[in-house]
Amino acid sequence: MLSIPGYETQNQCWEDEGTVTYRAVQLNNYQRVLIKLPKVRAGKLFHLERDYEIASSLEGNEVIKPLRIEPYHHTSALIFEDDGSKPLAEIVTREQMSLEACLDLGIGISRALGR
Repeated sequence: MLSIPGYETQNQCWEDEGTVTYRAVQLNNYQRVLIKLPKVRAGKLFHLERDYEIASSLEGNEVIKPLRIEPYHHTSALIFEDDGSKPLAEIVTREQMSLEACLDLGIGISRALGR
């Protein structure tokens, strides 16, 4: 399991082409967080600074807030607040959504991007 000083990792909650995300607890204040780490694919390292900038610029309850970027080995770890929600890709690909739920989701995303 992942070991980052100051955090107790609970489980891996998402993985995609360039990153892996873990649920964890920050030990100094017991805050639940998500830790997003880049991984190397075909010699290319995915950097998280751009993800941090984009997520920081979004507002609203529809968006999980980035807290900070911390050094991790020879790269960075992006730390988000964890509200217990599921990743959007998981919701869209693994769950049967009603038309109403799909429209609500689309409206929420549009509002977050429009702010």
